[in-house]
Amino acid sequence: MGCLKGRVALITGASGGIGAATALRFAREGASVGVHYNLHKEAAQKVAQQIQDMGGEAFLVGGNLIHAEEANRVVQSILERFQRIDILVNIVGGPNDSLIHEMSEEAWDGVMDLNVKTAFHCVRAAVPSMMQRKYGRIINTSSLAKNGVPWFVYARAGRTNYATANAALIGFTRQLALELAEYNITVNCVVPGPLMMPKTERLFMALENNPEIKVPPTKIIPMRRYGTPEDVAYAIAFFAAEEAGYITGEELYVSGGLH
Repeated sequence: MGCLKGRVALITGASGGIGAATALRFAREGASVGVHYNLHKEAAQKVAQQIQDMGGEAFLVGGNLIHAEEANRVVQSILERFQRIDILVNIVGGPNDSLIHEMSEEAWDGVMDLNVKTAFHCVRAAVPSMMQRKYGRIINTSSLAKNGVPWFVYARAGRTNYATANAALIGFTRQLALELAEYNITVNCVVPGPLMMPKTERLFMALENNPEIKVPPTKIIPMRRYGTPEDVAYAIAFFAAEEAGYITGEELYVSGGLH
């Protein structure tokens, strides 16, 4: 406990799921947390309130990070409030499924924008302050979907756009790590496997109970269970810690051995 004491973190997409779990984990570790949201303000307010109830410091900030001007405003508001950003965690993302021959250009571009462009905008806005201070931790989040693993064959067809976007985030992470190492800024990526969350629970239960699926997902995952947002939050906190300062350009799979 306390490995992030005194640090300032901006966590995008912190209104639920991995983002909310990471915001709460960071607060428990002593960080002041910028809780970002786009559409779900009320949910983000609950996360911020939980942080404050545990004696931590939370700053609520909204904006659509697909747009550069809004991402710049989000980052600037954190800088104005805390005078610095030590840790940037890029969690905003999501799929829009359809088979490639049916996929619209809007569906392709939308997934690329949501998963990759949001991270680009936030990094571009936050990095100058980190470079000036010669310190920073950037943690991106990808998805095991980039590998086209069997679980996704069972659960989803038509994720070419999502798989491509998440693969792009790995290259983004590695190149950033090379560019920023001389400024004592590390850049790493956490890659979750299937996670049990409110938005996935119905799907997972259907897969487990479908007699047509001879091998349900929990029989494929070596740990024999789905992950949780908290599992991923621990991994993100690891990369954010001072002790991880010699680790950069890496990806850490949180998949129960599925990777």
